[in-house]
Amino acid sequence: MNQRLAALVPLVRTLGNLLSGTEAQAAEVLEVPEVVDRFIELATNHQNRTVVRESCWCLSNITAGSPPQVQMVMNDYDQIK
Repeated sequence: MNQRLAALVPLVRTLGNLLSGTEAQAAEVLEVPEVVDRFIELATNHQNRTVVRESCWCLSNITAGSPPQVQMVMNDYDQIK
């Protein structure tokens, strides 16, 4: 496993943990510009199965949140197709 991948897996997992926490914690993560775009990109294009799984978990956690949080994923739906 290269260094970049070794750092990416725990990073995405940590963000997934925050997104599964309180609405305030999720809101903090979602304030990062283009974070939903990056999760979609990783979930649909990454070669590593663990990165894909963790990115999908992040998107799942977002869509389990408040209506505005769900809308953030829906706004980028065309990237998922």
